[in-house]
Amino acid sequence: IERHIWRTDEKVLYNGTNTSFSLSNLSVGKHTIYLKVLDDLGAWSEEVNTTLTIAPDTVPPTLSITSPQNNSEVEGTINITGTASDNVGILKVEYRLVGTDEWLQVPGTTSWSLELDTTQFEDGKPTFQFRAYDGKQYSEIRDLTIEVKNQEDEENGDSDSNLLMLTIIGIVVAVVVALVGVVAMKRRI
Repeated sequence: IERHIWRTDEKVLYNGTNTSFSLSNLSVGKHTIYLKVLDDLGAWSEEVNTTLTIAPDTVPPTLSITSPQNNSEVEGTINITGTASDNVGILKVEYRLVGTDEWLQVPGTTSWSLELDTTQFEDGKPTFQFRAYDGKQYSEIRDLTIEVKNQEDEENGDSDSNLLMLTIIGIVVAVVVALVGVVAMKRRI
Protein backbone atom coordinates (compact mmCIF):
# COMPACT_ATOMS: atom_id res chain seq x y z
CA ILE A 1 0.00 0.00 0.00
CA GLU A 2 1.40 3.33 -1.10
CA ARG A 3 -0.88 5.91 0.52
CA HIS A 4 -3.67 6.33 3.11
CA ILE A 5 -5.96 9.34 3.09
CA TRP A 6 -8.10 9.95 6.18
CA ARG A 7 -10.52 12.90 6.07
CA THR A 8 -13.67 14.45 7.46
CA ASP A 9 -16.23 16.47 5.51
CA GLU A 10 -14.24 19.60 6.40
CA LYS A 11 -10.56 18.64 6.05
CA VAL A 12 -7.91 16.01 5.39
CA LEU A 13 -6.76 14.49 8.68
CA TYR A 14 -3.86 12.44 7.35
CA ASN A 15 -2.26 11.83 3.95
CA GLY A 16 0.72 9.49 4.15
CA THR A 17 2.18 6.01 4.06
CA ASN A 18 1.74 5.03 7.72
CA THR A 19 -1.07 2.61 8.48
CA SER A 20 -2.05 4.52 11.62
CA PHE A 21 -1.85 8.06 12.98
CA SER A 22 -3.01 9.96 16.05
CA LEU A 23 -5.01 13.13 16.30
CA SER A 24 -6.03 15.22 19.29
CA ASN A 25 -7.60 18.33 17.80
CA LEU A 26 -11.03 17.22 16.59
CA SER A 27 -13.76 19.43 17.95
CA VAL A 28 -16.44 18.19 20.30
CA GLY A 29 -19.33 16.68 18.39
CA LYS A 30 -20.14 14.08 15.72
CA HIS A 31 -17.69 13.51 12.83
CA THR A 32 -17.81 11.24 9.80
CA ILE A 33 -14.32 9.87 9.12
CA TYR A 34 -13.46 8.67 5.60
CA LEU A 35 -10.58 6.44 4.46
CA LYS A 36 -9.30 5.46 1.02
CA VAL A 37 -6.08 3.63 0.15
CA LEU A 38 -3.80 3.72 -2.90
CA ASP A 39 -2.18 0.34 -3.70
CA ASP A 40 1.22 -0.47 -5.25
CA LEU A 41 -0.31 -0.53 -8.75
CA GLY A 42 -1.76 2.98 -8.46
CA ALA A 43 -5.39 1.94 -7.93
CA TRP A 44 -7.53 3.59 -5.24
CA SER A 45 -9.81 1.57 -3.00
CA GLU A 46 -13.42 2.50 -2.49
CA GLU A 47 -13.78 5.09 0.23
CA VAL A 48 -15.19 3.73 3.52
CA ASN A 49 -16.44 5.74 6.47
CA THR A 50 -17.41 5.55 10.09
CA THR A 51 -18.96 7.95 12.56
CA LEU A 52 -17.02 9.17 15.57
CA THR A 53 -18.42 11.27 18.42
CA ILE A 54 -16.07 13.41 20.49
CA ALA A 55 -17.61 14.04 23.91
CA PRO A 56 -16.73 17.13 25.92
CA ASP A 57 -14.28 16.69 28.78
CA THR A 58 -16.39 17.50 31.79
CA VAL A 59 -14.37 15.59 34.38
CA PRO A 60 -11.45 17.46 35.97
CA PRO A 61 -8.34 15.47 36.85
CA THR A 62 -7.57 14.37 40.40
CA LEU A 63 -4.27 14.58 42.22
CA SER A 64 -2.98 13.11 45.47
CA ILE A 65 0.28 13.48 47.39
CA THR A 66 1.59 10.15 48.66
CA SER A 67 4.79 11.24 50.42
CA PRO A 68 5.77 12.89 52.69
CA GLN A 69 2.86 13.23 55.10
CA ASN A 70 1.55 16.75 55.68
CA ASN A 71 3.51 18.56 58.44
CA SER A 72 6.36 16.02 58.30
CA GLU A 73 9.70 17.12 59.74
CA VAL A 74 12.29 17.10 56.93
CA GLU A 75 15.92 17.98 56.30
CA GLY A 76 18.27 17.93 53.33
CA THR A 77 16.98 16.64 50.00
CA ILE A 78 13.55 15.00 49.99
CA ASN A 79 11.30 13.41 47.37
CA ILE A 80 7.72 14.56 47.17
CA THR A 81 5.69 11.93 45.31
CA GLY A 82 2.13 11.54 44.18
CA THR A 83 -0.32 10.36 41.56
CA ALA A 84 -2.76 12.01 39.18
CA SER A 85 -5.57 10.57 37.08
CA ASP A 86 -8.14 11.71 34.54
CA ASN A 87 -10.68 10.23 32.12
CA VAL A 88 -8.80 11.76 29.16
CA GLY A 89 -5.20 11.80 30.38
CA ILE A 90 -2.81 13.98 32.36
CA LEU A 91 -0.85 16.55 30.38
CA LYS A 92 1.25 17.84 33.29
CA VAL A 93 1.58 18.23 37.07
CA GLU A 94 2.70 21.57 38.51
CA TYR A 95 3.72 22.99 41.88
CA ARG A 96 4.49 26.31 43.51
CA LEU A 97 5.59 27.64 46.86
CA VAL A 98 2.69 29.46 48.55
CA GLY A 99 3.31 33.18 48.22
CA THR A 100 4.73 32.92 44.70
CA ASP A 101 2.83 33.18 41.44
CA GLU A 102 4.91 30.92 39.19
CA TRP A 103 3.80 27.31 38.69
CA LEU A 104 6.66 24.94 37.84
CA GLN A 105 6.30 21.58 36.11
CA VAL A 106 6.98 18.40 38.09
CA PRO A 107 8.60 15.38 36.37
CA GLY A 108 5.97 12.74 35.59
CA THR A 109 2.22 12.73 35.05
CA THR A 110 0.10 9.87 36.42
CA SER A 111 2.97 9.02 38.76
CA TRP A 112 5.09 12.04 39.62
CA SER A 113 8.05 12.87 41.84
CA LEU A 114 9.72 16.13 42.83
CA GLU A 115 13.22 16.17 44.35
CA LEU A 116 13.40 19.17 46.67
CA ASP A 117 16.52 20.52 48.40
CA THR A 118 15.15 21.87 51.68
CA THR A 119 18.46 23.56 52.55
CA GLN A 120 17.39 26.39 50.25
CA PHE A 121 14.68 27.26 52.80
CA GLU A 122 15.01 28.69 56.28
CA ASP A 123 13.85 26.45 59.07
CA GLY A 124 10.10 26.75 59.33
CA LYS A 125 6.94 25.46 57.69
CA PRO A 126 6.78 26.27 53.97
CA THR A 127 3.62 25.19 52.13
CA PHE A 128 3.65 23.94 48.55
CA GLN A 129 0.66 23.62 46.22
CA PHE A 130 0.25 20.92 43.56
CA ARG A 131 -2.21 20.58 40.66
CA ALA A 132 -2.73 18.36 37.59
CA TYR A 133 -3.83 19.51 34.13
CA ASP A 134 -5.54 17.43 31.42
CA GLY A 135 -5.33 19.98 28.60
CA LYS A 136 -8.73 21.49 29.43
CA GLN A 137 -9.14 21.57 33.23
CA TYR A 138 -7.05 21.69 36.38
CA SER A 139 -7.51 19.44 39.38
CA GLU A 140 -8.25 20.83 42.80
CA ILE A 141 -5.11 22.30 44.35
CA ARG A 142 -3.54 20.10 47.03
CA ASP A 143 -1.41 21.69 49.75
CA LEU A 144 1.62 20.14 51.41
CA THR A 145 3.23 21.78 54.43
CA ILE A 146 6.61 20.49 55.55
CA GLU A 147 8.57 21.38 58.67
CA VAL A 148 12.13 22.19 57.62
CA LYS A 149 14.66 21.43 60.39
CA ASN A 150 18.07 21.85 58.71
CA GLN A 151 19.77 24.52 60.83
CA GLU A 152 18.73 23.04 64.16
CA ASP A 153 20.91 20.01 63.48
CA GLU A 154 23.87 22.29 62.82
CA GLU A 155 23.10 24.23 66.00
CA ASN A 156 22.82 20.99 67.96
CA GLY A 157 26.19 19.99 66.57
CA ASP A 158 27.59 23.33 67.78
CA SER A 159 25.86 22.88 71.14
CA ASP A 160 27.29 19.39 71.46
CA SER A 161 30.82 20.63 70.72
CA ASN A 162 30.31 23.59 73.10
CA LEU A 163 29.15 21.17 75.80
CA LEU A 164 32.19 18.98 75.17
CA MET A 165 34.47 22.02 75.41
CA LEU A 166 32.85 23.10 78.69
CA THR A 167 33.21 19.57 80.04
CA ILE A 168 36.91 19.49 79.14
CA ILE A 169 37.45 22.93 80.72
CA GLY A 170 35.59 21.73 83.81
CA ILE A 171 37.82 18.66 84.08
CA VAL A 172 40.97 20.75 83.62
CA VAL A 173 39.79 23.20 86.31
CA ALA A 174 39.02 20.30 88.66
CA VAL A 175 42.46 18.79 88.06
CA VAL A 176 44.16 22.15 88.63
CA VAL A 177 42.16 22.72 91.84
CA ALA A 178 43.05 19.22 93.01
CA LEU A 179 46.74 19.79 92.23
CA VAL A 180 46.68 23.13 94.01
CA GLY A 181 45.09 21.39 97.00
CA VAL A 182 47.74 18.66 96.97
CA VAL A 183 50.55 21.23 96.72
CA ALA A 184 49.02 23.24 99.57
CA MET A 185 48.72 20.12 101.72
CA LYS A 186 52.36 19.16 101.07
CA ARG A 187 53.46 22.63 102.18
CA ARG A 188 51.61 22.19 105.47
CA ILE A 189 53.26 18.90 106.14
